[in-house]
Amino acid sequence: MSKNQQRLEEAIKQDRFRNFNVLLYPETTSYNYSDVIFKLNEFKYYAWIEHTPESDEKKKHTHVFIHLDNAATLTAVANNLGIPSNFVEPTKSVRSSCRYLTHIDYPDKIQYDYKDVHISTLNLLITCILIITTIMLCVY
Repeated sequence: MSKNQQRLEEAIKQDRFRNFNVLLYPETTSYNYSDVIFKLNEFKYYAWIEHTPESDEKKKHTHVFIHLDNAATLTAVANNLGIPSNFVEPTKSVRSSCRYLTHIDYPDKIQYDYKDVHISTLNLLITCILIITTIMLCVY
């Protein structure tokens, strides 16, 4: 990795964001998966779903979307969850991240029902997005 790439990655780690995507693996030895899922309850807004491996993937995995009221660094979110920071990235698009949980825009992937998404009880925003996109899918 070049020094410029390293500097860029370090800068991203220090930047503060309000939305994060997290990728977890139940079979990992890097962290305790059950503990991480439990720690999600410390966040006010989150959604997660377990995905089975696709043809190009090897392991069962879990996608997590987290929204924060106050911006935080990748490192802070990773430390709060007890996972390495390379499993956390800033969200580029909230809408796309939420829709990816069910693969609604990826017809070649396994399709998941919105009822399979675990959502924080206070997270009406994500609930609405998932319900509306499911309705739109049925209408169109």
